Amino acid sequence: GNTQVTGAKLSLALFHLSLSGLELKLVSPAGLEYDLMSSGSAVGQNLGLSAEQPLVFEPGPLGQDLAAAAAPYSGSMRAIHPLTDFKPGEYSRTQGAWKVRVRNYNVAGGSIS
Repeated sequence: GNTQVTGAKLSLALFHLSLSGLELKLVSPAGLEYDLMSSGSAVGQNLGLSAEQPLVFEPGPLGQDLAAAAAPYSGSMRAIHPLTDFKPGEYSRTQGAWKVRVRNYNVAGGSIS
């Protein structure tokens, strides 16, 4: 059977020359999207310092507001959409692949690890 998701914690290191044009979303196995970071909410370069020192999106009100922090972003941050606000039933099933969708609205390059 399915287990109800009550919270999520996501660690990532994303190296990019201009974060201001990036949008990040967590996508559930059911295809439901949860906003992590909107375009323009972070400026500068890099989310996380390395794969060993990532940025961690914390559940609920834990972590610092991304807009109040400075690059390079590391440690605990809050996602735009609380990672405790999952819809019950089919949309919060845990079985299957969870994905991070990154959209780049600017022309600067970068990489994700």
